[in-house]
Amino acid sequence: MRGIFSRFGGGDEGYGRSIFQASYRAYPVSFIDRPQLELGDKVILPPSALDRITRAQIDDFPMAFEATNAKEGKSTHCGVLEFVADEGVVYLPYWMMQNLLLGEGDVVKFSYAASLPKGTYVKLRAQTSDFLDISNPKAVLETTLRQYTCLTVGDTFVIHYNDKKYYIDVVEAKPGNAISVVDTDCEVDFAPPLDYVDPYGPDNTKFEDTNSGVINKGASQKKVEESGDATATTSGDATEDAGAPKTFLAFASGGRRLDGKAVTDVAPKEIEIPTSSLNVTKEWQGLRQGGGLGGGK
Repeated sequence: MRGIFSRFGGGDEGYGRSIFQASYRAYPVSFIDRPQLELGDKVILPPSALDRITRAQIDDFPMAFEATNAKEGKSTHCGVLEFVADEGVVYLPYWMMQNLLLGEGDVVKFSYAASLPKGTYVKLRAQTSDFLDISNPKAVLETTLRQYTCLTVGDTFVIHYNDKKYYIDVVEAKPGNAISVVDTDCEVDFAPPLDYVDPYGPDNTKFEDTNSGVINKGASQKKVEESGDATATTSGDATEDAGAPKTFLAFASGGRRLDGKAVTDVAPKEIEIPTSSLNVTKEWQGLRQGGGLGGGK
């Protein structure tokens, strides 16, 4: 389908910048043999999109777009990797097509998403409890989010780890329902997995806020020793990025014990993340070993 491009000029607001909108036929990235794109939220747009974006004087980086399936009333946000698709076509990760309820060849509308706010908080929920078997889920999440431009509430994205796929729901985000996760410090909470059954009964629900941490996608903080679990990558091997070390501020927002008592000896500390390693609480470890949400009895 032919793209739609309209201009909205005048006034100081928006600096008279044009707005990009276009509609394309959607196909999965497997059609162009680019399976690595399933690891993130980047799409492949046609060259005409780049020309229109250039003429619209859009020079933000990274670019973010809202993708909408008007027929089903579904929308999400994504980044763009390249502009090499066939004209009238966009290639998307298959998990994104599933979120949008798109079939092969269905029409999807792309709009430039100006100034998505940098995320400060996100709550995630694994769909299956085997996610608890990962020794350092925050490190795996940090590594995964390096391939993402933004997150949208209501979406389900995929973590690939040790030849397995873990489906993760975006339950809540701040300061908006769609947030940028590029070069930002973002506090992360894990809700109980969708299929989780508390061994101590439904009334034992002291899980909330016990697994919060801060994901740091910047690299400007000081280097200190890491005191948490071993680092992890999506391949399961311990590797270290070249360049300046990445860190995160652990316990920046305090915490609560699972028994409801106040935490008195947890002070914020900066931790080096060679491969985006994040600390996992003892309560999380206990939960992984089969304990209840309120601890063992």
